[in-house]
Amino acid sequence: MQTAIMSLVEFRIATAGASTLSLCQKQSNQMTPSEESRLCDKCGIRLATNYICHGGTGRSNDLCDECLRADDSTVAKFAISLADEAKEARCCYCGGFPCGGGPDTLSLITGGTHRNRWMCMPCSVEYYFFTQHALESITDTLTHEDQITKIKEIGAGVDSHMSAFVARRDN
Repeated sequence: MQTAIMSLVEFRIATAGASTLSLCQKQSNQMTPSEESRLCDKCGIRLATNYICHGGTGRSNDLCDECLRADDSTVAKFAISLADEAKEARCCYCGGFPCGGGPDTLSLITGGTHRNRWMCMPCSVEYYFFTQHALESITDTLTHEDQITKIKEIGAGVDSHMSAFVARRDN
C-alpha cells in the first residue's frame, strides 16, 4: 500500500499492501477556484480540505477536517496520524523542512522497529540515489539470509553516508 499526504508538498509513505491511499490536505490559500467550492462529501456543509483517494478502487472522498477527524475507520485514523506527524516533522538528516517521508523500509525489511523517516528534498534525492545504487548489488542468486544481511549493511551504510553528505553540503 502506498500512502501519500500533501500539505505544501506531497509526502509519500510506503507501507506493505496492495492498494494506494492518498491523503491531500490543503489550506484555503493553496486551493484553486474549483477546489475552493468543493464541499465535504459527508456533511455537505463545510469546505473539503482533505482528499482521500483509495487507489485502484475508483473511490475517493473529499472531507472537511471535522468529518475526517470524526471518521472512526482505520484508514482515517492512519491518515490523521500521518498528517499530524508530517506537520511537525523535520528532515532526519539535516533538520530542514521535509518534502516527503514514510516508514524506514530498510529497517522494516530486516525486522527492525517501525519509525518514519522524513527528509528534505536534497537529502531525499541523495538518500534514494545511494540506496538504489546499493540495492543493485542484491541479486536473486543470493540466499534470503544473505539478502537480509546485505540490506542491513546498506541500512547501516546509508546513515553514515548521509551524515557525510550533510557535512559536505553544509560546509
